[in-house]
Order: sequence, then structure tokens, then C-alpha cells
Amino acid sequence: MALDASVARYVLSLSGSRDATTGWYIPTWTEDTGYAYEGLHFDRGSTIQYAPPGTICTNDAVVLTPDPFAEGDIYYHTPSQRYFYVESMRQVWLLNSFGWRELQLKHLPMWQSGPASATWKTSPDDPRSNIKDWIDLNARVAQITKDDGTTQAAWACMFANPPYYLQHEFRNPSGSVDGLYVLEQPTTTPSINFDQTPYGYTETMPIHIVCVDSTGVTAEALRWKMEAELRYIAENYPTGSQLVFVSSPIRDASRALGSMWLKDVVYAMNYWRDKST
Repeated sequence: MALDASVARYVLSLSGSRDATTGWYIPTWTEDTGYAYEGLHFDRGSTIQYAPPGTICTNDAVVLTPDPFAEGDIYYHTPSQRYFYVESMRQVWLLNSFGWRELQLKHLPMWQSGPASATWKTSPDDPRSNIKDWIDLNARVAQITKDDGTTQAAWACMFANPPYYLQHEFRNPSGSVDGLYVLEQPTTTPSINFDQTPYGYTETMPIHIVCVDSTGVTAEALRWKMEAELRYIAENYPTGSQLVFVSSPIRDASRALGSMWLKDVVYAMNYWRDKST
């Protein structure tokens, strides 16, 4: 246990426009220098993860602090010069008086401030980028509406596993969405010439449609509108890249978030392309 009198807080911000290729917001962490942060720091157990390149060890910690940390922030432990990710924040109240915040931290042994944007390889494009362009360009925005049938719902198409929590998409003060098309890594099957060289590839792309109940939005109703629009695109724009549904859906990955449901239904789409696209 240690009382840290000079802890640094790097505040997560998801502002500006989405990355044109991934569809993710670009997360930035900015140090708050206008406040003197402190807290009681308790190191917990270690977690060892085995990956093909080698082994990574991380440490959990708990901090008790009255200061305004939030999920997604970076907590810099000044005495040991270690960076931690704030995985969760729990407020503790004593009757009607605020007591402290309990932070669950995950050690980031390799943390560095990330780039503001990336330049992605083209010709050939990442297959997820091609599918994202296909959805973004051809989806009829006016057909994806809230429960009243006229107000357009906010949606986005993005790669899976953004570098921030999902709640920042659905409850982001800078601009939240009502639904998401989420693209996973595809499985790839080469099309082979007579001489055993590939001339193209069939990419089988898992596409999630993810929604939660929001003001004016029933998640299940919006999910079907987004699926219907995905079917429309496949029916009316199948050529060029030869896009067809494999199955619809391949699984229902919905899960309960307390009393709220995260509606997550996964579809598979075959996408054939030559080597250069």
C-alpha cells in the first residue's frame, strides 16, 4: 500500500471524425495538469499471458481516491513510473455523502501514446475496408430510423475491437450511435490457377449488427432495419466484388448487461476479389 501524493491522470477523449479506414474514433489521452491527483494504491496479483512472440506479464491494482477518474483513463503511478488502464470505477457513498472512488487498474507495461491516424496499404486493400466502403456507400440512410419511423438513427460501420470500451460508442457525449455494423477478420480461401498460383480470394466476412435500447430506439427493431438494409445492399449491389450472403444469421451473440440487452447478431458474407483490389 502506498499513499501517492502526485499521481497523473491522462483523460480519454473520443472527439473529431472517425478514421476513414477503420471507422474507429481516434482515442487520445491528455494529461490533466490543473488538478492535484492522489490516492491509496494497492498492488494485486499478476497475470501472465502467453502469445506466439513470447510472454507478457501484467499486474492488477486497486486505488482508493476521491479524485475524478473515469473508465478508459490512464493512471500514471508516479513513484514506480508505471502506467495503468482504468478498467472500472466504483463510487462509494456513506449515507448521502460521497466517500471515495474505487478504481480497478490494469498495468500497461508497454504503453505509449498512440498515433493520431494511420496510413493503410491499398492495392490490395484490407478486405474489411472494402466491405466497409460497400456498406457506407450503398446503405440507404433514410431507411435506418428510430422507432417513430421518420427520425434517422445514428449508425456507423467499423472494424471489430476498437481500442476503447463499447459504451463510448453508445453513450459518447461527442456523438453516440444507436447501432453499429462491426466487421471481423475474414477467413480467406484462394482461387487457384492451373499452375497452382492464386488469381483471387474468397473472403468470408463475419458482420455483426450491434444495438442497445436508447432514447426513442428499441434495439431489436433497429437491428432488423439494419439487417434489412444489409440484405438490400447485397441484393442490389452484388457485382464487381461478387457479394453474397452465406447464411443469415450464423449466430445470435446477444448478451445481458444487467437488465439491458446488447443485441448482437452475426451474419456471414462471401466476398470474392482479385489479387489487386
